[in-house]
Amino acid sequence: MANTLPKGLVINDTYTVKSKVGAGAFGEVYRVEHKHLGNQVLKLLKAEIVNEQIFSGIISEARILASLSHPNVVRVFEANSFKDGDLERYYLTMEFISGESLTSLIERKSPLEMEVAVAIQKDYLFGLTYAHDRSSPIVHRDINGDNIVLSYSKGKIRALLADFGLAAISDEVSWSNSAAGRYGFMAPECFFGSYLPSSDVFSAGMVLYRMLTGIYPWQCAYSTCHSYADVSSQVLASRKKQVSTPSTYNSNVPSQLDEIIMLSLEKDLSKRFRNAGEFLEALQTIDLANLH
Repeated sequence: MANTLPKGLVINDTYTVKSKVGAGAFGEVYRVEHKHLGNQVLKLLKAEIVNEQIFSGIISEARILASLSHPNVVRVFEANSFKDGDLERYYLTMEFISGESLTSLIERKSPLEMEVAVAIQKDYLFGLTYAHDRSSPIVHRDINGDNIVLSYSKGKIRALLADFGLAAISDEVSWSNSAAGRYGFMAPECFFGSYLPSSDVFSAGMVLYRMLTGIYPWQCAYSTCHSYADVSSQVLASRKKQVSTPSTYNSNVPSQLDEIIMLSLEKDLSKRFRNAGEFLEALQTIDLANLH
């Protein structure tokens, strides 16, 4: 399928399209060059799911996100639109990170070494803690391996959280099969419209479980789903089964880490970590160097 934005296109006299770097549930992702500030990422939102009314909410969200400045959070710079023929197209621009997504790393090296997995988890939890600890906590709503970006600069992995708030534009109206997998990361309460800092904790627990085992705690056949209702009912039904500890599949996982991950995946909100800070604090109590 042809790229929506051709190489060399100049958007709003500011961004020159260099290459397409990916596509996802919300649209296409391009590497662009800002005329003054160098490389950035432009996320072109799908025309069928974003109209002017929805985008006004995204702009409001983007103003808040632009104020997030943390080494483990991908910066958002601008939310704007441009004319594409008769269509008004909407986009977000953000910091360019040279590296890969966590999903890509897992697909190449699954399961990850325990030290690497825990280091990545701590990294992006630092960024998430920064968002959760604001006077009005910012909930990510869509934590999964695609939204965790790994930078390899200076010979060290640094994990950053991307796409804060974008899940807010996804609902039953904007259903697409390409988005199905991420619903498996959602906490139970999210399927009933409740998004809390502890909901992000659940999703983060899913990510750590997968890094350490190569599989998901609960299995779902998304290919059989044809609507948001199908996915939500299948996900919730699958979670009636007792989940196995990560050490069931990876004997290197110590019991203390097992317990922390199982707490993060608690369906009962009163038992789950309340926010990213509590999850991070628990991980920091583990001395991996003395477990071997």
